[in-house]
Amino acid sequence: MGKSELSRQSSIKVTLDNPMANTDYGSIIIRGARENNLKSVSLDIPKRRITVFTGVSGSGKSSLVFSTIAAESQRLINETYPAFVQQFMPHYGQPDADKLENISAAIIVDQQRLGGNLRSTVATVTDTAQMLRVLFSRLAKPHLPAPGYYSYNDPRGMCPECEGVGQVSAIDMTAVVDESKSLSQGALLHKVFAVHGWWWDIYARSGMFDLDKPIRKYSKEERANLFDLDDGRKVRVDKINLTYLGVVPKLRQMMGDKDPETLQPHVRVEYDRIFTRKICPACNGARLKAEALASKISGKNIAEFSSMQVSDLAALVRNLKAPQAAPMLAALAARLENLVTIGLGYLSLDRESSSLSGGESQRVKMVRHLGSSLTDITYVFDEPSVGLHPHDVGRMAGLMQQLRDKGNTVLIVEHKPDMIAIADHVVDMGPLAGSKGGEVVYQGDFAGLLTSGTLTGNHMKRHQPIKDKVRTPSSTISRTSPPPSPKACSPPFQASPARANHRSSWAACLWHFLKPSSSIRISPAVPAAPTPPPTPAFSTTCVRPLPRPTRSMRRCSPPIPRARVLTAAGSALSTPTSATSTPWPPPARPAKASASCLRCLCTACAARPSATSTR
Repeated sequence: MGKSELSRQSSIKVTLDNPMANTDYGSIIIRGARENNLKSVSLDIPKRRITVFTGVSGSGKSSLVFSTIAAESQRLINETYPAFVQQFMPHYGQPDADKLENISAAIIVDQQRLGGNLRSTVATVTDTAQMLRVLFSRLAKPHLPAPGYYSYNDPRGMCPECEGVGQVSAIDMTAVVDESKSLSQGALLHKVFAVHGWWWDIYARSGMFDLDKPIRKYSKEERANLFDLDDGRKVRVDKINLTYLGVVPKLRQMMGDKDPETLQPHVRVEYDRIFTRKICPACNGARLKAEALASKISGKNIAEFSSMQVSDLAALVRNLKAPQAAPMLAALAARLENLVTIGLGYLSLDRESSSLSGGESQRVKMVRHLGSSLTDITYVFDEPSVGLHPHDVGRMAGLMQQLRDKGNTVLIVEHKPDMIAIADHVVDMGPLAGSKGGEVVYQGDFAGLLTSGTLTGNHMKRHQPIKDKVRTPSSTISRTSPPPSPKACSPPFQASPARANHRSSWAACLWHFLKPSSSIRISPAVPAAPTPPPTPAFSTTCVRPLPRPTRSMRRCSPPIPRARVLTAAGSALSTPTSATSTPWPPPARPAKASASCLRCLCTACAARPSATSTR
């Protein structure tokens, strides 16, 4: 190895130890980018640094990062494959730009939820599943010869009953067959077995059944042939030899052996009508053969390891002492601790990936890339802090820095100040959104952003001050009597069950609140007189306006005055009423009032008869 090569490797090592060293690794060069609302944007993005793109929503951040940089990288990578392969790959058009240079391979880590079937779990996505299998093949007792014996995706290890899924589908036979009918009468209820259809003809021409005999009169052998037979025999139908298959094997082949989440909507309706899923009785949901479940480390098998909370499993792995597997233990523990650090320590490795949220999916992808041996990759993140608790944002920032320190370029579209603060380089887009955006209004370090005068910079340096002086209270609100019991309801709300249906819960509570035995008093902070004020009469007290009435709850006339607030002396303050307003308390309502009318909740209404009539 020459001196120049040794010098280059030494330089890289120093830079990785000190990421902020003044080493120039080149830049991603963009000239005249006009994708979407971008206005001939030209800039240089430093490589092997964290660059955060900021700005208001719609300012052009995603157009620059995803539609220009990431799209060009993906397009160039796809062009390296043969034309036959390219037709099966996503197609990326060439971005609208004058020049794009020095672009490395890009990996987009967005918040799109992880897909996958029942076999895809957190362990398989983060590559910890294979680590666990290798660990058990070396340390577990009794010993199994290869990691494949601990895999539910390998025939050597999967449970034969559920085929490694952990669940089995049970068939509701009442939804499949009407035993009071014969085959010629349509005893088989699923449409695929319709009379004179292909499968009905197979059963009819097999010669094993009386087509006019009800199913309930079939012998044990006939029932077994109709429902369970699967021996590969051929039946000739219209000069075509067709393979015979019983009703139950046929239904399992059509729907039962498939992941219900992947079925088309109309097929899923039939599936839910016929099948029910339950835990596999053979493996109890562990997915593995009995031999694999009997092989244990520290008294736990691999299924129990996978079902543990990640934070607990990381501590267990760290405490294992096995010199022959020390590198594997260290790598597995580091991968698990990354999950804990990123705020996913509450997950278990057997959690299905399809059940993860968008934010969880993005962080799981991050952990997978942290363990990758690839370097000089461009990682593109779309608001990775969305949905994170503030306590976890700092952990996310630390993982970004780890990716950078491995020699990668990290591009982040972000709004949160804590994530922007870790940037080695900031690109602020704006000044506004849509047609008023699409320009680079600032690029530089984080400190310069705070003094740039842009919307982002002004917002980040503006802090809401904490009050050092508080106002002095002028009055207090207190209840002059204890709260009434909910059962002590007045007659207007117990007149009839029909009326009770029109009474909402707030109305009953308001009646209890305003009944004569309970009143509210507003008292000054410093009493003006040594004696307590007298309790005013209820007929002059209505301290809460009623909500707006609906068609089913009409307010009786005349209306209650808006609010009468009482002073400590008990006198009523001014109420906004006109000279022609109805005197208070209101006169009694005629007996023809509707039974479903919402009463005024005052003493005048309470005294009225509860006569009912039609509207």
